[in-house]
Amino acid sequence: MSVQIVYPSTRPDRGDPVTNVSAPPSGGISLPRARLWPWLLGCTGPNQRTTVISGPFQTPCIVWEIVSNWPQAPSGAGGLSLFYSTENSGEQTNGPATKPSGTPIFEPTSFRSAAVTEVDTAAEHLVMIGEGGTVTLPFRFELKYLIDVSGPVFLKLSLQAGAGEVRIRGGITVFEGASAEQLLNFL
Repeated sequence: MSVQIVYPSTRPDRGDPVTNVSAPPSGGISLPRARLWPWLLGCTGPNQRTTVISGPFQTPCIVWEIVSNWPQAPSGAGGLSLFYSTENSGEQTNGPATKPSGTPIFEPTSFRSAAVTEVDTAAEHLVMIGEGGTVTLPFRFELKYLIDVSGPVFLKLSLQAGAGEVRIRGGITVFEGASAEQLLNFL
């Protein structure tokens, strides 16, 4: 015995299920360009600084995120700073503890401890305290920091060590756009 399936007829109050989508504005939709800047810093201290500098990023741009790990530091402590600048000078390994030139991206650190001493001469840094082992803990911060100055900019990542060696590695994602408005549409 065969069974026939009968579907109900369409109702007059229902419209066409296909929705018309208007065409994008002339020229299409332009997307920002994503770039990843990987890095590795090591500093043997005491009171020394290692600074690496990125290649040029076109502006306006957004420093989207930083992905890294709390340091591999069996006996050290330090601070990690991030700056942007229109000039690319100041790269060094185990150099003087002088704060790099540029505009800081991090806010000044609030640090208070009776057990350890803060060692970084740059007030705007992430505190890198080694807990006596070589295990690292990953972290990811969405910065979404807009840089809208004329000309290309360079990112400067700087690590200052206290006593003992501190090593840290990671990457920074940057989106370059045609305009600040274009970039803000993607926040």
